[in-house]
Amino acid sequence: MRDGRSVSLSRRTVLIACFTPLVAMAVLSAGYLIDGALQNGKVVRNVSVAGEDVGGLNRPEMLAQVKRLAEGFPDTPVSITADDLILNTTAGDLGYEIDVNTTVDRAFAQGHQGYSPAKAVLWLSNLFEEYRLPVALTTDQDRLNFTVLALEGDRRTDPVNPAITFAGTTPELTPGIPGRKIDPSSITNQLPGSLNRLGEPIELTATRGTIPTPISDDVMVMIKAQLNNILGTPFTLRAGDQSAEVEPSEIVPLLSVTTKGNKPQVVVDAKAAALLLTDKLPTPSNPTGVRFTLGPNGPAPVGGKDAVVCCDKTAGTVFTKAIEQAQHDVKLPTTKYSAAQGLKDAAQAGVKEQVATFTTEHPAGQPRVQNIHRIADLTQGVYIPPGGSFSVNDFVGQRTEEKGFVSAPVIEDGVFTKDTGGGISQYATTLFNASFFAGLDIPRYKAHSVYISRYPFGREATLAYPGVDLKISNPSPYGVMIWPTYTDTSITVSLYSTKWANADQTAQTGEKEGEGGLRCGNITTQRTTTVIATGAATNDTFNASYVCKEPETKGD
Repeated sequence: MRDGRSVSLSRRTVLIACFTPLVAMAVLSAGYLIDGALQNGKVVRNVSVAGEDVGGLNRPEMLAQVKRLAEGFPDTPVSITADDLILNTTAGDLGYEIDVNTTVDRAFAQGHQGYSPAKAVLWLSNLFEEYRLPVALTTDQDRLNFTVLALEGDRRTDPVNPAITFAGTTPELTPGIPGRKIDPSSITNQLPGSLNRLGEPIELTATRGTIPTPISDDVMVMIKAQLNNILGTPFTLRAGDQSAEVEPSEIVPLLSVTTKGNKPQVVVDAKAAALLLTDKLPTPSNPTGVRFTLGPNGPAPVGGKDAVVCCDKTAGTVFTKAIEQAQHDVKLPTTKYSAAQGLKDAAQAGVKEQVATFTTEHPAGQPRVQNIHRIADLTQGVYIPPGGSFSVNDFVGQRTEEKGFVSAPVIEDGVFTKDTGGGISQYATTLFNASFFAGLDIPRYKAHSVYISRYPFGREATLAYPGVDLKISNPSPYGVMIWPTYTDTSITVSLYSTKWANADQTAQTGEKEGEGGLRCGNITTQRTTTVIATGAATNDTFNASYVCKEPETKGD
């Protein structure tokens, strides 16, 4: 049986055993709280950032410390390897920098998490342990992109879009060429968000990829197919009774391939298309067929008939769309030119006085005289508007017996023979000379191959349907009336208009003496035309080539 002393001792032992841990915990907690209070507002002991001891620093001191680290970091060398390229730069140029506030916040978060018994125990166990923290980093992506682009320089190649050129009327495709560049995102992805040590060079590996062409080859293949459809066959233009063909070679200069928003498209030059229309289907210079008569009071116009002509003002647009859509049969809108309008225009064109006249003579009583008189009658009163033209072959057509012409001598390939309408070169020569001295243009003419003494040397013209024509153009601001008259031994062609220029022969070269004293050679005749209103003078030349031997005579 235990005595009272033993029981008391046992109770004391139990109490000590129970309270000792509590006392120890209380002491530990007190130490933890006192230590925490002493370090409140400071970085806890044993904390370092990027190898720099920052324990015990308050926030201003900590900010200053991290800013000092941040000031030197931009000079950190950075080497970027991309295939065969090595780019050397710095962290600062890449926009790679220390995030001061985040780094400071992380340091202050260490050891300041509030009280709990477990944290007090952890505090004791880690009382002398060092906390090594990295600096937090951030990247300015725009600056990185700019620096990488600048470092690449001409080693970065931009893509070249595919292109179409023409070899004659065949569109040819040149494939596109992809570009090459360093992918900035491959650099960004390698940059760490934090570093434990500063001052060491940073080495990175970047991807050097391709830059696709904005326009693919497949898209341009479709454009090429469209062009092939356009240029596959000629375009046929129709406007009323007029028609004309436009060859693919004439279409090519109108075409181009342009890009809008990386979408290529075939473009037709609308202005050039309209000009081509005018060339192919010109409005007749006198569509209503106005003629003139000559009375006691001078020239007077006689109205013709209403005319349908090419083209309406929308014709250029119609033609342009037809080309774009490869519609090769093109019906063009026409417009009406009334007889009344034609008569009014002619009456206001200044046809009022004789501006030039020329006469050539011939023997009477020959069959050719009938032909000369007939063509004079057919063309008497012909009107050439300002800017207009007159073609003998177009106006008279083929000389036939039905039109009143007879067989008479002609020169064909340097040989005298016969043909229906022979002799009308006398009319052509007379009209040529009247036009010469009136200052009119003569864009189409051909001299005889043998000089004929009744004509001016080197200043004459012949006719042969359909190939040899005489065409007169009116460059003046006034209309012109052709008024041929004749006698049994001569033909005279007078031109009526408003006198606007003086024209004269001012030089002639190339004459030689041929067989039997025949005048021959390659003759060049110069004309000088002086505009009365301005005094401006221009020279033009006319050519004739005469053989130097007498022509043969072909039998009937």
